Amino acid sequence: MKRTKDRFFWGIALLGLICLAGVTHVTRPANWQEEARQEISEAMQEIKEEGKDLKNSLKQSFKSGKDSLKEGLKDIQ
Repeated sequence: MKRTKDRFFWGIALLGLICLAGVTHVTRPANWQEEARQEISEAMQEIKEEGKDLKNSLKQSFKSGKDSLKEGLKDIQ
């Protein structure tokens, strides 16, 4: 009896997964690959821009620190 219940449970679970996969496939837009590529492209562009901003910020910070060190050395001398 327990074996029959287990088979019934797993049969229903498998049927549910198959139905879920079918619904996901049917409800997915036709151009989902193009949309995904576009989103990835936009994300990459944002990352590049943020990278440039970070690079500029680090350059400015380094330059400021370098100038501060020069002034400090002048004060010491």
